[in-house]
Amino acid sequence: MSAAADAGPFLPAEHYRHSGRLGAGAFLLPLTAVLAPLALGYVYAYMNVYVTADKLRALAAMAYGAALGLLVFWVSKKGKCRNNLFVGSMGLLAGLAGVYAAWAGFIPVLFSKVNVPSPPSYLDCLSSPAALWDTVCEIANVGWFTYSKRTVKDLELWFFWACEAATIVLIAAALAYWLARDLVFCERCLRWCEEQADAARASLPPGQELPELKTGDLRELAERHPPTEPLAPYARIDLNMCRQCNNTGTYKIVLVEPAADKKKEKLKASRPFLMTPANAPLLGKLLARKNAPPAGSSPPPPAAT
Repeated sequence: MSAAADAGPFLPAEHYRHSGRLGAGAFLLPLTAVLAPLALGYVYAYMNVYVTADKLRALAAMAYGAALGLLVFWVSKKGKCRNNLFVGSMGLLAGLAGVYAAWAGFIPVLFSKVNVPSPPSYLDCLSSPAALWDTVCEIANVGWFTYSKRTVKDLELWFFWACEAATIVLIAAALAYWLARDLVFCERCLRWCEEQADAARASLPPGQELPELKTGDLRELAERHPPTEPLAPYARIDLNMCRQCNNTGTYKIVLVEPAADKKKEKLKASRPFLMTPANAPLLGKLLARKNAPPAGSSPPPPAAT
């Protein structure tokens, strides 16, 4: 009988959740979400006007949204904000402000390029939303770029603009939210925990499903040795620990299906589970076995003297 069976009934491990406290992010994040697009929006508008390749324009929109989301996440981490929904909503606000700032920068940059006399300044467009909207509607009627050798205008241009805006807003909000969701915070020490990826491995038979991804049960995995074949599937343990008190910590179970081409490797990860006195010994057993030789293997020869 395995140790997993001897251990008796298992209660599913509890998932880690942030406390919901905002920390300094309560005032830092709204400022970031509003002010950061003012700086980045003009740069994006310049690229949007002067980059002519359609694929590069699409990549620029994605990069702009990602930059806003990453900046919101970075400020949330520095401000010790432990509220995923608040961080995500600030990413959404940054995306919306980023679209407005990009529009405000688009008008003066475009007018300067086509030599319109006395073009409005960036600040003029930012401070006059009604005038900005009227100008955008006029541009939509005549178009400003070509696609497939024809001028894009009217509803087709509005569709392009809507896709661009949705790309920026959704990427900014989703990236800020998901990055914040992966962090672990120690409320006792008021600091973020440190990640230790690939802390331990446990071999798996080919094709075996891993219910532990949902339950967090480590009993069966603790009885398995690390894989010996390079392309054999295995379960990986990723840790997040507070290095100051060593009392707050989480673990994730990751199902790994290796491939000769690293890009084709398949990963399926659980959400973070809380470390408890019940599962700590099992984690310790997995960690101790990471560098241990498989059962039945010969010990290394003694070093020559």
